[in-house]
Amino acid sequence: MTYALVHEIRHLIPFCTNRTVSKRPCFYSRIGLCSPCPNYIESLEAGPEKNRLLKAYQNNVQRVRALLSGQSNQLVSRYDKKLRILIKLERYEEAIPVRNNLLRFALFLERRSFQRLAESTDVDTEKLAAEFNDFLVKNFGRPAQEERPRIECYDISNLFGKNSSGSMVVFENGRFDKSEYKRFAIKQRQNADIFMLEEVISRRIGHTEWSLPDLILLDGGKPQLRQIAAFFRSNNIDIPLASIAKRPDRVFVSQNGLKTVAIRRDSLLFRVFQALRDESHRFAKKYHILLRNRNVLN
Repeated sequence: MTYALVHEIRHLIPFCTNRTVSKRPCFYSRIGLCSPCPNYIESLEAGPEKNRLLKAYQNNVQRVRALLSGQSNQLVSRYDKKLRILIKLERYEEAIPVRNNLLRFALFLERRSFQRLAESTDVDTEKLAAEFNDFLVKNFGRPAQEERPRIECYDISNLFGKNSSGSMVVFENGRFDKSEYKRFAIKQRQNADIFMLEEVISRRIGHTEWSLPDLILLDGGKPQLRQIAAFFRSNNIDIPLASIAKRPDRVFVSQNGLKTVAIRRDSLLFRVFQALRDESHRFAKKYHILLRNRNVLN
């Protein structure tokens, strides 16, 4: 890990970077970046307190591993659960640092979208346009409208059905155009992601002043694609529609029934689709965290 990344993570989850363990608390334990300090734990006599602190430190290490492997939902869930318990017990002074950790985490998500996004921000636009046109012609019977295509990707962030939010991220002219990103606070009360996604797409289509995309890409599998394809049919919307699912990553299209697309996993277009999915997820989650923290202590 780079120093900058270590520094960011330690403000979220304190852990030790010393290679050896002594019996004197380290400097970073004094400023809250190493807690509980393994040196301090080592200085204690065997017993319940030492076991408690050792378990707490091991939990922190597990959280760091989860964060680095992209399992950020675990951290959000833990912080959220702890925050709500403290508020229910009216322990507001203890709740404020937990809320601040959630805000730091939102900033962390903003700065870090991991390697796929970084690898796809500067691409061979001619090669991408050729692969994208081939994808559109094979699956939708038409090429892109412009020489450098516009792709929009949508995702929903929804934890326990509260403060749900949606995201729209845009890839155009061979790069992610953050000035075109949009975010949506969900208004309807149905907790299912597919209905929230339909609300977001409906509101987006209502903005006739926004440029139309050559492709709408959904973060999800066949349920999400089926719902939005039905919405498109009932409203006579003629925009190519696809989705990208995880584990394993695969692309579905809505044309002529729902089907999996035979797209090379090492192709530039597939990597851009993956980066779009990851970026829309990051952007939606960031807004979701900010919404929850805006309301939780009011």
